[in-house]
Amino acid sequence: MNGLVDILYLLRDKDLSFQKKIEQKVKIWAGERNVRARMSGKVELTREQKKEVDRLWGRYKKISYYSHAFYLEKTGTFNPYYVPNYINRAIIDPFFNDWSMARYLDNKCYYPRMFPGVRMPEIVAMKVNGFWCDAESNLFGEQEAKNRIMNAGCCFIKAATEAFGGKGVFYFDPQDMGITGLENLLTKLRSDIVIQKEIKQSQIISKLNDSSLNTLRLTSLLRKDGTVKIYGAMLRMGSAGAKVDNGGSGGIMAQVGDDGRLAKIAYNEEGVTFEKHPTSQVRFEDIIIPNYQEARDIIYKLHPMVPHFRLVAWDIGFTQDDRPFLLEANLNGGGINGMQLTNGPLFKEDTEEILDEVFGK
Repeated sequence: MNGLVDILYLLRDKDLSFQKKIEQKVKIWAGERNVRARMSGKVELTREQKKEVDRLWGRYKKISYYSHAFYLEKTGTFNPYYVPNYINRAIIDPFFNDWSMARYLDNKCYYPRMFPGVRMPEIVAMKVNGFWCDAESNLFGEQEAKNRIMNAGCCFIKAATEAFGGKGVFYFDPQDMGITGLENLLTKLRSDIVIQKEIKQSQIISKLNDSSLNTLRLTSLLRKDGTVKIYGAMLRMGSAGAKVDNGGSGGIMAQVGDDGRLAKIAYNEEGVTFEKHPTSQVRFEDIIIPNYQEARDIIYKLHPMVPHFRLVAWDIGFTQDDRPFLLEANLNGGGINGMQLTNGPLFKEDTEEILDEVFGK
């Protein structure tokens, strides 16, 4: 794999289109391998099911049957509309989202200016291109930044551009960790950094797992006609004392219905199912997300503000008084595996319309 990465580097300035083809093939190869590793190997598609996959996907991109077999094995449901996660990452997401622009705009330090008037965690300090500042871009020195962080109480220290799957996110308790602990964390994060105060979350959602900030993940598409459509909703929960709720960090995900109620069955990223949270033993179907429509309205308001990113995965938290707030906007590479495990095929009845647009009618 390292050899392939070296090849990509050498080709970077010589033939961009050829480089993109190689990158696409690498993502597809790695994605298929990842899917196969998560399967028991005991479930295979029938001949008719394979024909259905071929009838749909043969018009766009020849794919293996691994992903459809994976979702059949984990959910008990076959549907040719399931989108392989690696096809989304290699082809669909780059079509809808400007990945080169995301390198600069997908930066939490710029959220206050990108999304004005929206409730967000309070920013203690930010480090932008080596400069320390507050949310209004007032500059100050490193010692002042450390003083502010030490006096802010418990907070999250995050890589502003490279925090994926819970990695690059650190919980800081000044009483337990002290100035030495703070300096160690800041040393680990050499790029842009944002420090946000910990938010006491909704007691309703905290019942599931009180150690983590459990967030609502909504995936939306800015359609060609200028409307915003939300294609999936799930609640992500941490477990076993974790501070983050990401599936890649051992989190659990449950579909959220139109009325805000969680589905009976939840999944982890591997497709293992749960009817109760393994830590709290709370039944998922007993939980109703507070102010669920208000959370969705945030997405309808914000998505048109970033039209270069048409397929976005949004993370919404809930304050102690049950008010939704924006935690993160994943402007590219949001991932769809958890959404499809919990909600079924990502684009549902619009799948062919969207694939027509991506691959060219």
